[in-house]
Amino acid sequence: MSELLEEHKLKSGIEIGVKQGSYAKLILDGWKSCEICILVDLWAKQENYEDVVNVDNNTHDKFYEETKETKEIVSLLLKSLISLSHLKKDWMLSRANAVSVA
Repeated sequence: MSELLEEHKLKSGIEIGVKQGSYAKLILDGWKSCEICILVDLWAKQENYEDVVNVDNNTHDKFYEETKETKEIVSLLLKSLISLSHLKKDWMLSRANAVSVA
């Protein structure tokens, strides 16, 4: 993957679903032209989601800490993933207007 990113001269990217950051580290180790990589993960147990990766919050906290240990190669790390389905429409519109004005 990192070779493909380099080939296309891409300098920024996003990974959704980071867990412990091992895949991000693998990509970023070979993606030398990366200027910013945003890692997005909830790092929390999700209700009503049956999967072996949906572990308890203490384990997610450990995963988050492990991911932060790769900060020398990661430009930006997001702690939260906001589910837009839970936001009110008027709040989303007000935020979009604030961003477009800024």
